[in-house]
Amino acid sequence: MTEPPQESSMIMEETKAGSPTSMPEDDTGEAKTSPSADIDIPHEQMVISSQVNQAPSLPRLNLFRRVRKSFFSENLEVFYWEKQNVRLSGSVAIHQKHTFSVMGKAKVALQAQRIRNLQERLQEREKTLKEREKDVQCLKETLCKTTDEASDTEVKLALALREAADAKFKLAERESDHRDAMNNLKQHNEALAAQITSYESRIVELEVAKSNTQPFANSRKVSDDSIKSAWKRLKYTIDNIASNILIACPTQEDLEDTRGIDNSCVLSSIHPEHIKQLQDEDMRPFVIQHYIWKAVIERVFEPGPRGHLGKSWGGTWYAARREENLMAFYIGKPRPDKMIEQMIGVDETELLEVISKEFTAFSKFIPKASYNYQAKYEKLRKGLRKIFDEALQLHATFMTSKAYFYLDQPRKKSKDDGYINFQHGFMNAEGWVKEPLGDGNVVLLMVSPALVKVGTADGDNYGSRLLLAKTSVICD
Repeated sequence: MTEPPQESSMIMEETKAGSPTSMPEDDTGEAKTSPSADIDIPHEQMVISSQVNQAPSLPRLNLFRRVRKSFFSENLEVFYWEKQNVRLSGSVAIHQKHTFSVMGKAKVALQAQRIRNLQERLQEREKTLKEREKDVQCLKETLCKTTDEASDTEVKLALALREAADAKFKLAERESDHRDAMNNLKQHNEALAAQITSYESRIVELEVAKSNTQPFANSRKVSDDSIKSAWKRLKYTIDNIASNILIACPTQEDLEDTRGIDNSCVLSSIHPEHIKQLQDEDMRPFVIQHYIWKAVIERVFEPGPRGHLGKSWGGTWYAARREENLMAFYIGKPRPDKMIEQMIGVDETELLEVISKEFTAFSKFIPKASYNYQAKYEKLRKGLRKIFDEALQLHATFMTSKAYFYLDQPRKKSKDDGYINFQHGFMNAEGWVKEPLGDGNVVLLMVSPALVKVGTADGDNYGSRLLLAKTSVICD
């Protein structure tokens, strides 16, 4: 019994190189496979279903074989062939179902190129990863180092804060000790100031008692050095009061307000230029010295329009005789010593009145806010008394000496000049700005007068003049 002829059919998906119309079996009934058939990339599929006759014709078989080999060799790289026996329903015939999976060479080359590209990219990624790992390692090392430094810094900061706290505590202790010491020193200074005031009062009382029990001056010879020393003492006393007591700076309105100041006082009229100079802290002591000297000169040495106070220093009689016949006065001056002593005796009441007036005028230069205002207040009163006592004693010496003494001040060369130049042989500059100091400097302020001696202590040589003390000035 012969088997019925079987139909054979072939279904194949197209490839880029084209596909055969049919795909017969090989001689062995199995397709040729490649070791690289196991590829997980997209591929073309070819499904072949055939019902092969048991006895195919030889020419047809050979044709299919040639076509298949040619197709495989030219276009196919990999293929996979599965065979499965299928029984048709309602029939006893057994059919074979063949499935082929193939891939073209062009796609294999493309996939290989893609694989190479992916491998290169993978290598680059690995290289970059290694570099990143190195960077991460460096960052870790830097982080560890920074962490260690931060720890050290925290330790140092803690130590610094502790030291700062200790220093602050010690500073507070020192400030407390300093305040205590300053308070103790202040109390001690106040006690010393009270003692000094008491001693000065006692000295004044002793000097007054001494002056009441002995002649005001005598006719014995007095050396030039003694007169220079007395002049320096007077100058020092005035300078001390101006520099240490009268240090305040009243306003221009206060200086111009002369209410309460006696018209006989030098401060009853202050020159406008001196008011400006009083605003300068460096010039202020010299301006005050200038006005104290002016008060002493006009009250003691050269009694003038502000009041000569009569008997206190015999100014009227002395000035009148000197103007009448200067040479006769020089010759006759040493003879009536007893009469001069009687004429120039000190009138205590009148002297205290003068001191009180000048004290009221100069007291505006005492700092009102000073903690020792009262002590300075008393020092000024006693200082003015000492100044006038020294001036009176020095003037009495002038009166009883056979030589003649007078005070001289720099004068303008002409009325139109308006200024006085520095004279090195006659002046002593207490301060100046322009260098070098010379005749070109202009005198801004006369501080103290010059002391000039005419004649000798023996009563001769009245045509000669001797400069015992230069005038003190301030220059530009």
